[in-house]
Amino acid sequence: MNIESPKTWKTLPKFLTLEEVDRLLAPSANLRDDAMLHVLYAAGLRVTELVTLKEENWHEDGGITFLQVTGKGGKQRLVPVGRQAAELVKTYRRTARRDLWAPGAVPQTFLSSKGRPMSRQTFGTLVHARTASRYRAPHFAPYLRHSFATHLLERGADLRSVQQLLGHSDISTTELYTHVLPARLQQIVHQHHPRG
Repeated sequence: MNIESPKTWKTLPKFLTLEEVDRLLAPSANLRDDAMLHVLYAAGLRVTELVTLKEENWHEDGGITFLQVTGKGGKQRLVPVGRQAAELVKTYRRTARRDLWAPGAVPQTFLSSKGRPMSRQTFGTLVHARTASRYRAPHFAPYLRHSFATHLLERGADLRSVQQLLGHSDISTTELYTHVLPARLQQIVHQHHPRG
């Protein structure tokens, strides 16, 4: 007799509350770090996508800043960037980045303190230090990409739009975020179900 084993739960993505995001993104003395974290959250990027951004990837149209992002498998997408994140990046480029950059040297937007491209490891170290100081919990990792998707869905964004913004090729990957929205789902059932 063949008995099917029960389906196991997928690991749900961890995300920050809005209050935790606000605390993480509060201004610091380091403009580059502030700009990077704001862009990561505002555009829902993967860390690799963030650190490999080049100056040519930034576009502006009608006062809206867009990023041309190269994701997994070399797939490209356009992602709008929030006004606050775009302003921080502009200020960083005019000041701190300009001081580090030698003409023709490095095309990446975000540079290390030595003027080299920022690495995933260096970015991870700075985020670790920031979360340890702001949350008093050194092992607390900020899942800003997950937070981006979750907060959009909580505010009524449709799944297809979030899929496009995240660069997921399969919508089932994006659907994982719907499982972390029990309050939103409860509200939908209460509002639309005849016996909700």
